[in-house]
Amino acid sequence: MPLKVLREQLDLSQLEFAVALGVDPGTISRCERGLSELTLTLFQVKLLCRLTGKSLEDLPDYLGKPQQLSKIQCLIQQSNEQQ
Repeated sequence: MPLKVLREQLDLSQLEFAVALGVDPGTISRCERGLSELTLTLFQVKLLCRLTGKSLEDLPDYLGKPQQLSKIQCLIQQSNEQQ
């Protein structure tokens, strides 16, 4: 699930979401545009769980753009094949 979808489900602006997680608003913008990946501390992950009402297990494994996920999955598969 892309970060933008998660944020929009919470009906939060990028600024509100960033403040709630304790990150720079530019970070949220860059992540949603696929220019960088969201890196959260354990404390911020806990905030995200509380904010969404989801457990850690219920959060998506990847919050980037879907096409980036496909690339990551491809790299993982290639790595597994080489072992």
